[in-house]
Amino acid sequence: MAQLLTTRRGWENENLAAYLLSRFSFVARPTSVADDVGSDFFCTIFEIREVSGRDALMPRKSFAIQVKSAPSEITVDNKIEYLIGLELPFFIGVVSQCPPVMSIYSAEMLPVLF
Repeated sequence: MAQLLTTRRGWENENLAAYLLSRFSFVARPTSVADDVGSDFFCTIFEIREVSGRDALMPRKSFAIQVKSAPSEITVDNKIEYLIGLELPFFIGVVSQCPPVMSIYSAEMLPVLF
């Protein structure tokens, strides 16, 4: 069976997002392709501090992020319970490969809509 190009691009963009996020945060990928909990990554922003004469990564605030390959309308009606119960700031990331960049949008006002 042939690989679908759109599926592969989505996978590539998710990996690119993981790399870009790893530049400033610890990145956890909670699911496989078959299991979708509503967030692609849970991240903890780190700060670089000198500890005992060496640079160390000190964890700070955490957030959840859902990554998309295009800036289009996102359906969340099947994720309302998840988003209401989420105890972390939630963001939407839109990834582009050329140039390799990710735009991050806050979704902090979603609970107000519910």
